[in-house]
Amino acid sequence: MLAAYLIDTQRLLQNPTPTTGLYSTELLTACINKARRHLAIKGECIRRIGTLNTSNGTRVYGFDTVDLGVSADTGIGGLLNARRINYVVGDGEQRLEFLAWEWFDIYHLNNATPLGNQNDPGSRFPRYWTQYGQGGSAAANLSDTSGSIYIDPLPDDVYNLRLDCQCYPIPLVTDDTNEALPITFTDVVPFLA
Repeated sequence: MLAAYLIDTQRLLQNPTPTTGLYSTELLTACINKARRHLAIKGECIRRIGTLNTSNGTRVYGFDTVDLGVSADTGIGGLLNARRINYVVGDGEQRLEFLAWEWFDIYHLNNATPLGNQNDPGSRFPRYWTQYGQGGSAAANLSDTSGSIYIDPLPDDVYNLRLDCQCYPIPLVTDDTNEALPITFTDVVPFLA
C-alpha cells in the first residue's frame, strides 16, 4: 500500500513532472504516515474490541493493560481512546456508565472511604468509568500509553471488561506493511499528505 500512496502523492506534488524529484521518498513516507494517523484520529475509523481484566481493589488501568489482540498483521499500533465499556455477566454484558473526568473526580474519587455498590452493599462490580488522557504519541515508535481508565466502585473481584476502542495505525515502512485504515479512507491519504 505504501508504494501506491507514494505514487499518488508524487503525482499530486509533481505535476507537471520535473526532471528531478522534488521530494525524497523518506519525506513523502513521513507525510503519508502523519496523514494516516490524522485520518484515524479524526475519522475514528480504526475500531477494535479490547479486553481488560480488573483486579480486586484496583481502580486505575493504563491503556497498556488493554488487550487489543493486535499484531503487525492487523496494522493497528495501539489504543487511542475508549468509547464504551461493558463487563461480561454470564452469557451477556452489562454496560458501564461513562462519566466525564471532572464529574468522576468530584463524585467518585473525592472520597476517603470508597463505597461499594449502593444497590447491593455486598458487591462492588464496576458501574462507572472515565478516561484520563489518551494513548498514542507523536514519537516514531508510537509506544506511549499515557491514557488511563478509572473504574468505580473499586472492583471486589476479577471482572472481564470489553472495550470499544478507537485505535491508531502502525507506520507504513515497506509496501508489505499492513494497512489498518478502511478502504473508504485510503483514497484521501495522498491529498492529506
